[in-house]
Amino acid sequence: MGIIGDYASAVSNRNKEVHLKRRKRRQKKKQKAAKKAGDTDEVKRLGAKKDKTNKARLKANKAFTSSAIKTGVGLAKAAAHAYAGDPAGVAVEFI
Repeated sequence: MGIIGDYASAVSNRNKEVHLKRRKRRQKKKQKAAKKAGDTDEVKRLGAKKDKTNKARLKANKAFTSSAIKTGVGLAKAAAHAYAGDPAGVAVEFI
């Protein structure tokens, strides 16, 4: 994937990670209310959902980091090609 694709992937993964972080926060509030109400089954169910959400959030965060690193490496390669005076090499890095 080129620099543009890596950047788009990084942005998408970051948005997903933020969305999952908000979902986890909402689940935590629901679990707290269920605990206050004394509904142990609901507390257990919400805890399992929250753990699953957190696992997906960490996976999205890892994917974001990977995409961001790939983007940086691609930009460095493009800069090296530009410095060497190779416009075709720069174009290949962006595609």
